Amino acid sequence: MPTNGVFGFIQMLLRIIRETNPEFLCVTFDSKAPTFRKEIYPEYKANRAAMPDDLEKQIPYVYRMLDAFGIRYLIKSGYEADDIIATLVQKAEDSRWQTRVITADKDLFQLVSDHTHILRFGKKDIEEYDAYRVVKKMGVAPEKITDFLGLTGDSSDNIPGVAGVGPVTAKKLLKQFPSLEKIVEKPSLIRNERLRGKIENEREQALLSKRLATVKKDVPINFNLDEFALNIKLTPEVEAVFEELEFKSLLEILRQDNDFSAREKRKVNYRILRQTADIEGFFRKALLSEYIAIDTETTSTDPMRCRLVGISLSYKAGEAVYIPIAHVPEMAGGRHTLEKLTPLITPLLLSNKVKKCGHNIKYDINVLNRVGLEIKNITFDTMLASYLLSPDKASHSLKIVAPEELNIAMKPITNLLGKGKQSITIDRVDVKKAADYACLDADATFELRNVFEQKLKQSGLENLYHTLEVPLIFVLAEMERNGIAIDAAYFERLSSETKKNLEGLRGECYKMAGHEFNLNSPKQVAGVLFDELGLPPVKKGKTGYSTDVTVLQTLSPNHPLPKKLLEYRVFEKLFTTYIDALPRQVHPDTGRIHTSFIQTGTATGRLSSREPNLQNIPVRTPQGRAIRRGFIPGEKGWVLLSADYSQIELRILAHISKDAMLVQAFNQGKDIHTLTASRIFDQSEEFITSEMRGAAKTINFGVIYGMSAHRLAKELEISFKEAKKFIDDYFLTYKGVNDWIDKTIREAREKGYVKTMLGRLRYVPDLKNANRNIRAAAERVAVNTPIQGTCADMIKKAMIAIHHQLKQEKLKTRLLIQVHDELIFEVPEQEINRIKQIVTEKMETAVPLAVPVKVGIKIGYNWADC
Repeated sequence: MPTNGVFGFIQMLLRIIRETNPEFLCVTFDSKAPTFRKEIYPEYKANRAAMPDDLEKQIPYVYRMLDAFGIRYLIKSGYEADDIIATLVQKAEDSRWQTRVITADKDLFQLVSDHTHILRFGKKDIEEYDAYRVVKKMGVAPEKITDFLGLTGDSSDNIPGVAGVGPVTAKKLLKQFPSLEKIVEKPSLIRNERLRGKIENEREQALLSKRLATVKKDVPINFNLDEFALNIKLTPEVEAVFEELEFKSLLEILRQDNDFSAREKRKVNYRILRQTADIEGFFRKALLSEYIAIDTETTSTDPMRCRLVGISLSYKAGEAVYIPIAHVPEMAGGRHTLEKLTPLITPLLLSNKVKKCGHNIKYDINVLNRVGLEIKNITFDTMLASYLLSPDKASHSLKIVAPEELNIAMKPITNLLGKGKQSITIDRVDVKKAADYACLDADATFELRNVFEQKLKQSGLENLYHTLEVPLIFVLAEMERNGIAIDAAYFERLSSETKKNLEGLRGECYKMAGHEFNLNSPKQVAGVLFDELGLPPVKKGKTGYSTDVTVLQTLSPNHPLPKKLLEYRVFEKLFTTYIDALPRQVHPDTGRIHTSFIQTGTATGRLSSREPNLQNIPVRTPQGRAIRRGFIPGEKGWVLLSADYSQIELRILAHISKDAMLVQAFNQGKDIHTLTASRIFDQSEEFITSEMRGAAKTINFGVIYGMSAHRLAKELEISFKEAKKFIDDYFLTYKGVNDWIDKTIREAREKGYVKTMLGRLRYVPDLKNANRNIRAAAERVAVNTPIQGTCADMIKKAMIAIHHQLKQEKLKTRLLIQVHDELIFEVPEQEINRIKQIVTEKMETAVPLAVPVKVGIKIGYNWADC
């Protein structure tokens, strides 16, 4: 019995209650009966797929859950949930109540008023839409939303609108006219002849579309406000449903706090330390504790550019302190200078007796490092623990994790700072509010550590956590501080050249289309390709016909414009993402670019990089190599050194599959791609061409990622039959690989997870999904994760070992970047030979395999040369 739908629903429901604290609540559902919209327009929602069987069988449990909690829900035959919502909103408006509608549907922006706002729940924050924000989001006021949809249509509901009228045009029309009715009444006032013709020809369709998009506010329902009063309690009925569905952790949370809606009543002792004597007293007690949680409040999320505003600390559940440092005077009411604070806090930070923990403590390490403070004896990071336990989780933010694990209501930072142009930095927040926020973060982190320690032990992840992920924090923190230098003059020349190339490509596209158009507008590109050139649409998205990469690739044989657009997009993306952006990201003090390395960004354990993302610079294209050429050593007499694992994923595959032929080939130093080619093409190795070897390489690596015959046929531009034979021949050649894949999928289906060689877990619940495509995707994950995850663990181990060796020998060499299987170092010329030895040894011995591990070393005066 699948339960993921019910679980997701109840999690969201409890989050809504926790974060909005409503007095009254109603949940609405669509009815199965046809609505009036279907009667007046049979194609309404015709493109909607039927509800999956797995989800449909869970709906009765959702109703049971709501009944058990005493939460009122409404369904009315012949009406949609939106109509019921609109009716409730109207009744609330009549009584001038403050109402919030939780929905992701833009149609309901039409309900927004002074008393009614829309809430959209994101992974981390809640977006609240009043009339001002609706205008910013949609370009029209709430009262014009239905006019807007009457013109543009809505692909999700299959509302047609006026063909060729997109959001930009609709906004312009609704600035000129007060309503859709006025537009169709006097189309002669529209200057654009083509647009005028469309409005005249599709007048009735536009009015119909508006009617379809307009919610009804008079659904016949009995309304008694008291029936919607919210008072969630853990009743026997709730326990019965939770136990039947095996929601054990969720049930335990409710058992710990019988009144879920009363979370805020939790007793805490949060203090602001304004006096030196108070700080000294706190630190005397803290130095006797086993653990202390640390959190910093700063003016931005960039640890290399932000200013430290305050520090919060907690060594006891429910208790925390906040030390204000840089609040503006009128907000502070007493604060401490770093000069005075440093001698007081240093003994605690450097203590080897007191263990330190944090949530994303790498950030705090670098923030404190920049003001001359060092933290020693860091043994726990609650964000990393959350990641190891739930690697597929979308976010490991404290604001997400703490409520789930501790039943603590957290406050989003936007509550203090606001959003958008009106937002402020935390140094301008009242110190009492900032202290409450910061103390809660430190307190929650302190409590999470104990919870996660137990869970890591129970999951068998304790060793991986303490020997790999936690030690890596310090390596990555130093890499971020190291940064990497770029040649500013070179990037200036490259920018000029790329602008000329872009201008030339734009001109070629205009010539092929017969006129100028916005190459960055999917709507305009679609108009040129499908309306003007008559090319066949490939697929349709929410806003019209798609013009994504796969579509342009499909259309390229039919006309030269799609291919030219692809070329333009490559140049344009590289220009905006790197060529134009990188010089502006050089730090004013260090003269280097400082990326952030993310330990929690991928389910396989691989590191990722952001702001800027240095891992995504192409290596095989001329444009990508041109960008890499601009990365240089930051000091004279230094070089860049690249160390790259050779075919590491195939070597790991050989080890874990124990395939005799693969193991023998690697041990004998054979070229694995040539060997594979000789088998699938039935030719001696000396007769294998580069094309044949390339095809074999695609298959060798494709197997790791579960490449299908369809995909292989497309990659190699061969028939499906040929591609299938290649794959069949591959598995006949490497029977051990085939057996390992079958065994891995079978065991993963039984256990629900797969493991890397070092014990990293990844859960694959969709292996039992009834949907064939979803199940096939899960099988690919089950096969790939032990290989790619082991590769990620291996390079992490190597990084830690190299870092320690550099410190031990007091070498000047710096580790700058990690890109999947490659490490980039900045090396003084006199250290090159020693660094080659250290890096090769540590990388090749990080995780012993049954086959040799090979590392390629290259040296250059820029990254491209490496």
